[in-house]
Amino acid sequence: CYLIFFFSSRRRHTRFLPVSWARRCVQETGINAEYMGNKDMYSISVRFNSIAFFTMVLLGLLSGANYLTANYLMPKPDLSEINFNIQRLAKFQELPRYGWESAQFVFDVSANLSSVFNWNVKQLFLHVEVEWTTPENKTSNNIVWDAILPRHKREVVNYKDQRLEYPLRDVYKSFKGNTVIFKLKAEVMPVVGYIYRTELARKTFEMPTTYK
Repeated sequence: CYLIFFFSSRRRHTRFLPVSWARRCVQETGINAEYMGNKDMYSISVRFNSIAFFTMVLLGLLSGANYLTANYLMPKPDLSEINFNIQRLAKFQELPRYGWESAQFVFDVSANLSSVFNWNVKQLFLHVEVEWTTPENKTSNNIVWDAILPRHKREVVNYKDQRLEYPLRDVYKSFKGNTVIFKLKAEVMPVVGYIYRTELARKTFEMPTTYK
């Protein structure tokens, strides 16, 4: 009995070198694993990964909102509050020195564009485009007048007796007796999304058969 008690006591409290080293190795491994786990939770790489993931999610949500804004919340002007009139042909002449015809017009533009300016509109580009057909069946287009309307400043416009900033010129000399189409157009420039282009009004003008 004494021998059995001796060996059982030595097995519980042995100081044999290999056994003691194994016990210490297991204990230290467990402690280090717990310590390293807590350390990884607050490491730079873990924090950077969290910030990067949050940023990607936020950018995804903003991109979705941008897409919805660009495609479903585009402003629509009220065409009933837009008046565009061609008053008269101020000058119509031939310029032999340059080999083309030149025409100058006077027109009026009045419009209430408050329905266009919502929170996503930065500014509006208003311009007059002229179109006519030459004898060679070629369609010519010229922008002859323009104005920039900033947000919350020029929502209601009233232009009277406006002359073309860029007089009409035709190198084919086809203005006589031709039909000229004036188009009042707008380009809505949003804060985010696509540029929205629309035609607000149009007028036709029959050119005389003689110069004036």
